[in-house]
Amino acid sequence: MKKKQQVLAIVFSCVASTAALAADKAPAQYWMSVTTGTGGGIGVAMPSMKDMVMGGLFGGAMGGDKPGAGSAPRSLLLQLSAPHMTADPKADHFIPPGQKMGESLPLLTPKPGKQYKPVEEQEAPEKPKGRMLIYWGCGDKIRAGQPKTINFATATQEDYLRFFRTISVNHPRGPHPANGWTYAQWPNEQDQQAVPQDSSLLGRHEIKSNYAPLIHFDVPSQNDFMAPVTFTEIKGDLPESVSFKWDAVPNAVGYFAMAMGSSGADETIIWVSSETAHMGWSLMDFLPTPEVNRLIKSRVVMPPSITTCQVPKGIFPDKGAFLQFIAYGPDLNVSHPPRPAKAPKGWQPEWVAKVRLKSTQSTLLGESGQAKGGSNTSESEPKKEKAIDPVKAIKGIFGF
Repeated sequence: MKKKQQVLAIVFSCVASTAALAADKAPAQYWMSVTTGTGGGIGVAMPSMKDMVMGGLFGGAMGGDKPGAGSAPRSLLLQLSAPHMTADPKADHFIPPGQKMGESLPLLTPKPGKQYKPVEEQEAPEKPKGRMLIYWGCGDKIRAGQPKTINFATATQEDYLRFFRTISVNHPRGPHPANGWTYAQWPNEQDQQAVPQDSSLLGRHEIKSNYAPLIHFDVPSQNDFMAPVTFTEIKGDLPESVSFKWDAVPNAVGYFAMAMGSSGADETIIWVSSETAHMGWSLMDFLPTPEVNRLIKSRVVMPPSITTCQVPKGIFPDKGAFLQFIAYGPDLNVSHPPRPAKAPKGWQPEWVAKVRLKSTQSTLLGESGQAKGGSNTSESEPKKEKAIDPVKAIKGIFGF
């Protein structure tokens, strides 16, 4: 028995040593998540159903606590992780002068302990009630076979699985807290300054720390902050067909739109611009450029050549609907040393860096001629009181 325990101890020790060696060889990672418009930054933890509905459906447009969310047109999320531990981690991102945010931005490692406030004890939420309807596709008429519907009062587990089955979307996981790794980010408790509206990322970026190698790269013009999404025309009154147009966003690699409304407290309606039925929220975030290209071929994402779309007639009642739009920007991927054309098996760089971009916008549908950034209505024309409260509608469905 004693000999068996010794053998097991040796095996566990070898496994631990192998894992530690593999982690030590893994590259440090640095991500810059760059947002223009509503939406702010993104979190590093897997969201709950409530977070996905409230944050995912609306893309953060209902507000947020990160600089740049809501009113500010630009925001950044900077994240660093490296397979080394140190008692006093220090890291700074030295930025080009055109960014207009000082010489550098501090990257802070979260203090050990619970990162989230404990959930207070409360009564279990009621079972979801009412119905949810999903429509899809641009056009003036609802297509055959729509909508996709679920009645929460009578739905079985199989119904839930079938209804909420969505398209497969590749969301690579970036830097995050992990055992044996040091993680840091900006904004943080030390520095939460807003990003200036005329800020530019063009130029040299250097990330210096005491637990990762020196990371340095240049940001070219195509990977600077994207131009804002501007709706040049939104024409039509609900429940009629509503068409909307937007200015082409330079360097955009694809577009996606979704809208949500309600025909009552117990019925939520979702429309997506895709040719496939899905919930929509998985696309209201950064996507790798190859993934955007794949989704364009699958007709899930609109190509950059498209600048107009229609919400079909009869989907939303005259209470209105909330439109959310995203333009995906091109990724910048850098490593040191650069990946060779024929990389040998097991090749690993010292570090990898990614700059990813998106530009988002939102508005209420239901007021003829209303357009964000390009209204066709005169200031003297009385505004129609048709706005819905999408938050209240979705809370009613899920019992939040």
